[in-house]
Amino acid sequence: MGHQVVAPDGNGYYPVGANVGIPGYFDWRGVANGHASDAVAWGWNTVRLTILCTDVVAPPPSDGAIASLVQEYTAKKIVVVIGCWDMTMNNQGDGTSLSDPTVLKLDAFWTRMAQQYKTNPYVWFNAENEPYWTDNAGWVAFQDHFLHLVRAQGAENIFVADVMNAGNDAGWGGARFVYDPSMGPAVSAGQCNVLFSMHNYGGVDDTITSSVYWQNVASANLPEMVGEFGYTVDGSSTAGSYRQNLNGALSTFNLAPNFGVGMLWWHATHGDNYSLKQSGNAFYADGGSSSNLSPAGQRLWNVGHAKPNLGRFTGDLRQSHCASAG
Repeated sequence: MGHQVVAPDGNGYYPVGANVGIPGYFDWRGVANGHASDAVAWGWNTVRLTILCTDVVAPPPSDGAIASLVQEYTAKKIVVVIGCWDMTMNNQGDGTSLSDPTVLKLDAFWTRMAQQYKTNPYVWFNAENEPYWTDNAGWVAFQDHFLHLVRAQGAENIFVADVMNAGNDAGWGGARFVYDPSMGPAVSAGQCNVLFSMHNYGGVDDTITSSVYWQNVASANLPEMVGEFGYTVDGSSTAGSYRQNLNGALSTFNLAPNFGVGMLWWHATHGDNYSLKQSGNAFYADGGSSSNLSPAGQRLWNVGHAKPNLGRFTGDLRQSHCASAG
């Protein structure tokens, strides 16, 4: 409702958690299956499952690890954001066509996911990780395509749209910010349950500062979360510079809660040193959830145990006409 997420019980919902992986399907060198209780101990209510969706060839429930993780985590009322990584390689070049063979495979995947999980509001659909860099009209058409596809299956689940500039939304190369009327508002107009996701690796902080950015997003009445942010335990970086990554993370920790903007750490099971543990290991390793935390891990632990109380919404929370709007 407006620029805030509402839980099925009518209370304000503030997403806190991390990106996680499972065996196969774009293996991130770690396993989240069997660790929902650890996520609860962290105070998380949301995880983002990072997979290559076009590798999933069997329809549910034969897709094994995905269905198992969804069942395990949502049973504890932890949202699972299913995210596809199949076209992330197009970030710098754009030119992604809706007739691309990969898009057609994604159509089949999201049709199955929508049919399988349309009765479970704790499953959210993130059509594609960072699909566009600077093609503004292409980004709108891409998000519209998959939003309408899942709604056509009768699925009212929250639809997550990664924003421009590989999610950084920094205005690089002529990319328009998500709050520009021709961007996020154009996607969400006449629709329901659309959540935008920016990836705060420091680009916004170098451009207009996160506080100004998130105020502009809120003023446009767009709900948003930080779907990725983080910095390494060893000072390296695979996303811009370490300095930018650190600044983006600190602004996410310190400022995002003031705007009701949730946060998902990159990455809680991957071995790339963007770790919540000082050792670089998974979020449940090294003596349990609260042990041997990295400085960032301690910060996320604190946020998870002090999530903002967004209050109870008293309006009409029924999702009427949502699916038909597609």
